[in-house]
Amino acid sequence: MSDDEFQRARRPEQKEERRTLLLDAARELLLEHQSTHLELSLNELSQRAGMAKSNVYRYFESREAILLELLRQEWTTWFHQFHSELSIGRAQRRPHARKRDLAALDQLVLRFAQSLANRPLLGQLCSILSTVLEHNVEPQTVAAFKLESLQFVRMLSHFLHEQCDYLSPAQYEELFHTGFAALVGLWSFSHPSAAVAEVLAAPEMAPFRHEFGRDFARHLSLLARGLVELEAQR
Repeated sequence: MSDDEFQRARRPEQKEERRTLLLDAARELLLEHQSTHLELSLNELSQRAGMAKSNVYRYFESREAILLELLRQEWTTWFHQFHSELSIGRAQRRPHARKRDLAALDQLVLRFAQSLANRPLLGQLCSILSTVLEHNVEPQTVAAFKLESLQFVRMLSHFLHEQCDYLSPAQYEELFHTGFAALVGLWSFSHPSAAVAEVLAAPEMAPFRHEFGRDFARHLSLLARGLVELEAQR
């Protein structure tokens, strides 16, 4: 279908088709570039999608709005995969194996951190949420994203509680919101530029080197244990 034909399309399903085309093209470009800093050119995007740059704005208000929607899609895809992996593991465990101990909690947050480490596009988008994605977009766009994010975190927290009930769903929500700030920082530190990586290779620079999956799991484990201790003191 030509770009002119898409311009004349007015039915909701046709508009959604074009939005999907743009999002798929944007994801392809970002994965191809494999850059430490996400860069999405609307010129390149419009060419990949086969439309004029001006027509991109018929479906998204800005480049940042496209990235924000990609983040939402990446979170959804990640959760379905993570849910399947943990649900299978839970089904294979014997009923009495669900012992309430901190080791089980540590193992859960380790798997959580490692699953995020295995999705670099998701990590990159999360790391620039407040500095890039939430700029140059209308307030209603941000509000809709935030409200959907709250629902997502609640769903995720209930699922984590089912896996390990040492923390309540509310505590898992607090763990996620507090841990997200660490995710943003650790992702950037663990994916340095080529020049910084070269400097950090020196033995004396070891304290500045980070491995995201390992360090994020450690951070979440400390936060989770702190929540357990705070609850015990009440």
